[in-house]
Amino acid sequence: MGGCHRVPDPSRFTALSARPAGAVVQLRCAKIPCVSAIAAHCWFAEFDPSDRRWHRWEVWQEAGRGPGDRGHLRKDLMGPARGVGAGGSWALAEWTGAEAARLAAVLHDPQRYPWCETYHYWPGPNSNTYVAWVLREARVPADLPPAAIGKGYRR
Repeated sequence: MGGCHRVPDPSRFTALSARPAGAVVQLRCAKIPCVSAIAAHCWFAEFDPSDRRWHRWEVWQEAGRGPGDRGHLRKDLMGPARGVGAGGSWALAEWTGAEAARLAAVLHDPQRYPWCETYHYWPGPNSNTYVAWVLREARVPADLPPAAIGKGYRR
């Protein structure tokens, strides 16, 4: 039986388990350098039981050219729990079971994301737009922090 663990204490899910028993998806967040008081960057860390590794899925301001990249949508640009320059990262939520499977299905189908070739800090689409889109597509509820600029972008 799986489910979502809301994270009232962010330190509870800061670390990634080395060998989870099955699929796990964490919603992670970090403060953005120079604007950390008003802006946050969110992404997904996903444990894929088929290759027994953690992966990081996010939208980044520069387009990528790696094997898992599609435009600004990046896979494994950085370690799954690494911050973005203004300190570490923390988990906002963690899912296992059916919810993790639905999230992983969306993450593993990057061509569906409609704004892979576009990135705008404001109003979006950006990293937080991607996270909100994945959550909607997977039908998994979660709250992004107020500083997750772009989370409401839907054009």
